[in-house]
Amino acid sequence: MERHPPCSSGSPAAVIDFKPAWLVILAFALCGCLSARATAAESPAADPARGARLLLDGSTFHVEVSENGKKVFDDRLVFRGGMFFSESCSKFGFERSPYYVRTDGDEIQFLAETVSPTHGTMVWKGTVSGNQIDGGVRWRKERWYWKILRNFDVQGARGK
Repeated sequence: MERHPPCSSGSPAAVIDFKPAWLVILAFALCGCLSARATAAESPAADPARGARLLLDGSTFHVEVSENGKKVFDDRLVFRGGMFFSESCSKFGFERSPYYVRTDGDEIQFLAETVSPTHGTMVWKGTVSGNQIDGGVRWRKERWYWKILRNFDVQGARGK
């Protein structure tokens, strides 16, 4: 008995195998859905936090960092490319980190945690209203035999 390819019309029992065609159609449909979802996710309207982050991105603030009402140091806080960093603290190994935002009326509230391999962590929180920034930073460094936990106030203005 001669065997015919499955798509041949020469055989009365010819079977057309549509499985690969369905897989291709399904793959294209999934790619289209994922692409539309990715495009929607890139839209600030689809992600309010991302939209608010864009309001801070590219901003630099000149701030005074104080503890118990006494100035400790001046700093520049930079929001760029979805990352936050403190110029003064970067000298001690505190690296750039993602920052998170939410809006409350005309105010933008932010949160960022920077980490240094040798000096612990700093959690920055604040509110930006117009060109003013007001907030605080909590520095924590722990070893098995001692701990540093200090809170600082941060105030300043948008600058270059």
